[in-house]
Amino acid sequence: MLLLFSFGLFSLSVVPLEIEQPYDSMESLYYVDFYPSLAQNQEEWVAKTRVQLLTVGPGKDLYAWFGHTALIVTQSNGRQIMYDWGIFDDTEEGFYPNFAFGKMYYRVSVSDALWRVEDSIAEGRDVQIVDLNLDPNAQFALIDFLYNEIGPAGRTYLYHFYDDNCATRVRDILDKATGGQFKAWAQSRKGTSLRNAALPYMGHSPLLGLGLNLLQSWRIDKPTTLWDEMYLPETLHQAVLDFTFADGQRFGLNNTILNEGSLISPKHDFLAMDALFFIGLITAMLLIILSLYLPRFTSLLYGTIFIVLALLGTLLLVLMIGTNMNVAYWNLNILFVNPLLFQVAFRPKKQGKVLRFGLGAMIVLLGLELLKAPFHQDSTLLIALLLPIYLSRATFQGRAEIKQ
Repeated sequence: MLLLFSFGLFSLSVVPLEIEQPYDSMESLYYVDFYPSLAQNQEEWVAKTRVQLLTVGPGKDLYAWFGHTALIVTQSNGRQIMYDWGIFDDTEEGFYPNFAFGKMYYRVSVSDALWRVEDSIAEGRDVQIVDLNLDPNAQFALIDFLYNEIGPAGRTYLYHFYDDNCATRVRDILDKATGGQFKAWAQSRKGTSLRNAALPYMGHSPLLGLGLNLLQSWRIDKPTTLWDEMYLPETLHQAVLDFTFADGQRFGLNNTILNEGSLISPKHDFLAMDALFFIGLITAMLLIILSLYLPRFTSLLYGTIFIVLALLGTLLLVLMIGTNMNVAYWNLNILFVNPLLFQVAFRPKKQGKVLRFGLGAMIVLLGLELLKAPFHQDSTLLIALLLPIYLSRATFQGRAEIKQ
């Protein structure tokens, strides 16, 4: 037990692997002059163009849960070009393992905007578009940057769900086009945390959403600003509508709803501490009642529950050791969901220390969260569900020992 647990502790301090970023938008943007002097013909040309922010609401597939963002450039000849930072191929070999281990590459695609918008509408998703009120010089530079930097063939970049995705790439470009005003404004507005911001979008599958919460560490529980939370397309969209320049002009104009989605809005009521505690409490009570009449069957049920938890703990340990996804490092959930739970399932007479340690870890983590300690992790949803079950298992085993 000590050896296995020590291995788990070692995994908490693994140094993240470094993978080269093939296309760094911030580095490219750094050298762009967004306020060039324009000739007369350039001013006339940019007056006939338009830049818009496209926001697509959540879809039913996992990769579409959080929505989508793109930029649409209407050229002087009326052609609408869409710049999309969210293209991937889920049929390629090793797609899901690469995604899980933080080695996912996305493409920036350049395409005709009309069919892409129609495709999102056909999927039954919300589709909104807003005109961006940019200085003519900045608008010219932005269009020039997109045309020359990305090019017709697109670019490839290393994807990160929170730090580098379709929304953050657009956010960075818009900030540069506003002379840094957008970022300064957004950073002055407090958020909650990356975890809390994502939680409402996980209602499509509460069980999967709970699993995703298990696999992510305290790194997504640090205090955030609105700027940080603009990794979500709908948050970016609303921020563009709310932001005003120093001279009082609005950044987002003429917000147009192209489609009100037919998809049912995600329900995240089950992803709440009180709801999960109620589920855990009812489960624990049923198991205790069953143990009075069917002790062997109840023991089998407990074994099944802890085998599932041990498998999840094994997956958590593997991600902590081998993934490049930094949100998996230093995951304190390993203290109460770990491979040692196999012992609880298969050797119930030897499970006392494992359960007691797990219960103690839950209480400590809850205390750190309530005190908002500098090093805390929001594991409240998992603890609310599992704490009653752990306690009932300890009670059931205690009764069995007394009976013996």
